[in-house]
Amino acid sequence: MSKTLVIAVGGNALPTVNPRDTSDLERMLQPVIDFAEQGMDVVLTYGNGPQVGVIYEGMLDLAQKHSDISEILMASTGAMSEGSIGSLIRFALRNICLARNKFFKVTTVITHTLVDHEDPAFDNPTKPVGRFLSEQEAENMRAEGRTIVEDSGRGYRWVVPSPKPQRILEFRSIRTLMDAGHIVLACGGGGIPTIRHDNREETVEAVIDKDAASALLAHELKADSLFLLTGVPQVAVDFGKPTQRWVDHMSRDEALALMKDGQFPAGSMLPKIEAALNFVENNANGEALITSIDCLAEALAGKTGTRITLN
Repeated sequence: MSKTLVIAVGGNALPTVNPRDTSDLERMLQPVIDFAEQGMDVVLTYGNGPQVGVIYEGMLDLAQKHSDISEILMASTGAMSEGSIGSLIRFALRNICLARNKFFKVTTVITHTLVDHEDPAFDNPTKPVGRFLSEQEAENMRAEGRTIVEDSGRGYRWVVPSPKPQRILEFRSIRTLMDAGHIVLACGGGGIPTIRHDNREETVEAVIDKDAASALLAHELKADSLFLLTGVPQVAVDFGKPTQRWVDHMSRDEALALMKDGQFPAGSMLPKIEAALNFVENNANGEALITSIDCLAEALAGKTGTRITLN
């Protein structure tokens, strides 16, 4: 039976990619095709936090200048970024295949994710979107009624509601494509937030955490491994302090203890730890690996990365 991998690529790895030149992205994603060549089933998810905010700001600016342009919805900009980033990654993966004279079908699925319309997250925005802001820009946005937070010492960010994903609505389509041999790109930006209310489905203004949605999809697919890619090769304890140390492995209980100790900042590593725990708690034989995109192959081989398991 083939091994199933779900690989979650952060949106911060993508803004600098030139849409007319995917060579950098191709370099980063070489291991994805390596895994496919080894007979593994690969599903790749991706973030859109920086992009969705930039698109929203641009569309909002147009709507304010031109009365014939209708109001832009966060869900609409989520769909735009999910499609554009998915297309970019698809081209990069296909170009790797063509360079190797290999034929793997690569398919992007525009994904909708069901959330609860009464989720308390709607009253407590936490998901950073858009670019980093200056102090003056942050003050201006606060005056507009938006929630602005300081993001892990890196600057100010606009934050929006991030409800908990309950179900990946295109799961059966993703499963069918995967079983047919496709490398599937799904859950872009966590998927388009969708609620069911009065026997109808509709979008809702929010951005779902990509790592949480990836963990849910990995659980539904009964994946063997969930990769949560970030900017460092491993998780660190006492990050940035003289006592900093890298962590090779954490059990569920060890991770919970470190979370309780405040080791993982809410704006950076905490969502990945929470997603990893959600996955292993629901998949006793599964493992979550947190590493950088450059260390993907080495992490799978057990040479780097932080491996999180139930025990």
